[in-house]
This record gives sequence, structure tokens and C-alpha cells, in this order.
Amino acid sequence: MTETIEKEVIPKNTEIYLTVAGKLGKKFSVVDGGIKESESGNFIVSQTFAQGVIYLNMLRKTASLIPNKNAFEGYRYKLHSSDCATLTARYLDKVLGTDFVRRLKEYSLKQYAEAYSAGVPKASFLDWGFAEVDYSNLRENDVFVYQNGDPLVDHFAVFVGGGKYLSHEPYQLSCYRNISDLSPDTVIGVYRYAN
Repeated sequence: MTETIEKEVIPKNTEIYLTVAGKLGKKFSVVDGGIKESESGNFIVSQTFAQGVIYLNMLRKTASLIPNKNAFEGYRYKLHSSDCATLTARYLDKVLGTDFVRRLKEYSLKQYAEAYSAGVPKASFLDWGFAEVDYSNLRENDVFVYQNGDPLVDHFAVFVGGGKYLSHEPYQLSCYRNISDLSPDTVIGVYRYAN
């Protein structure tokens, strides 16, 4: 039997605890922003605090995902430190050698929140060395902006190839998703780093 923690529950460590308690040594994967028991999972339930585990604190009756340092999935959403823009920036910094994380850190939380709620204009991508491309020409490492159902907030994601994209939506864990599950109608723009 597999259990999935719904996106509304992810911030509550006690809810994660209820799902993984009694499952020491079992593996879980991050699927669609939640966790799901899986024999090939990247996270193992453990009472030892370490990277790549779901740390089970029996005394406090809580559980926390502890992602691997260089991994991109399994992070909790937090504006300006672990959100869609910073996840995309971390990925591009690692894969393409850019310095986007440093650039994002130059914004105060207030500036960042204002830009986040206003939506990122195309000019911002062009200023940072991106060229706009058509969604039908999507290639590995292309960044796209899309709407996930909230008309007030745009989200970033990066296409990583192999039919997958990396995303981080509010109230969810960062994860890889199938590009085939994304409606092209929700994509606002696609950008390719040109420098």
C-alpha cells in the first residue's frame, strides 16, 4: 500500500510523521510535490539525521525530509530561499555555470515578494541574457514561465530533458514532473540562456 501526502499537508511535520511512523528503512519518492512510498525512492525513513533521509523524531513525533546537498528535489517551499525562481537559478548555476542565485540574493525580501506577485516581465529574462523561444522548440535547460491554477502568480520551471521538468510550487516539495502533464496553454513564455 502506498500513501501520498497531499500538498496542503506538506508543511506539517506531524502529518509526515503519521505517514512514515513505523516505516523505518522504507523508501519514499517525491511525486507531484508530495511523498509516496516507493521501492526506488530517494529518501529512506531513518532516526538518524542525515542527507537523503526522512528524519523521524520519535520524541517530538515529527518527521522532516533532509534532501541531499546537491539534489534539487525534496525541498520545502519558502519564498526567496527555496521557491521556483531560486530552484531554477540553483539548477542553472550548477549545469550552466551561471550566477543567478547570487543575483536573486541581491533583492530584499520585500522587493522579491513584490516582483513575485506582479509577475516577472519578459524584459527581466532578456536583461539576464536569455532569448525567448517557442514552446514547440523546448530544449534541455530552457526555463519556462507558467500558471499552475493561481491567476495571480506565475511560476518558473526548467526543462531537464528526458520528458521531465523541475518545479517548486507553493505548499509542495520541489520535484521533477512529466512535461506531458503540463498543458501548453498554461505556458506564458519559454527562455533559453544565450550567454
